[in-house]
Amino acid sequence: MDIIGRLQARLLSVSTEAARRKVIGLCEASYAVTNVVRNQTGPEFSLASGTTTTTANVVLNARVAINPTELEVTVREELHEATAAIGARQAVVSLQSFRPCRPVPTHRL
Repeated sequence: MDIIGRLQARLLSVSTEAARRKVIGLCEASYAVTNVVRNQTGPEFSLASGTTTTTANVVLNARVAINPTELEVTVREELHEATAAIGARQAVVSLQSFRPCRPVPTHRL
């Protein structure tokens, strides 16, 4: 919840429009899902794990109207701050940041 809250605050501070942000935390026993679906609402749990763990994998999916390079820097910085706040270590295994191409519909009405 802290990671998505930090990301929400950071993106709002630079007036960035976000379509969706979702964080999934996975551990051996369970998983949890938090999301933000628009700028006007804060993060909320879609699914709380009810589990305490010392290790977890985190998946972040953010669709944000921002330069992909800026988004990557923002995510890395906020992830670092969130883990440092609880004295945790983190390692980014995979990170992709890109600007999707315009949709090309097969049919127009």
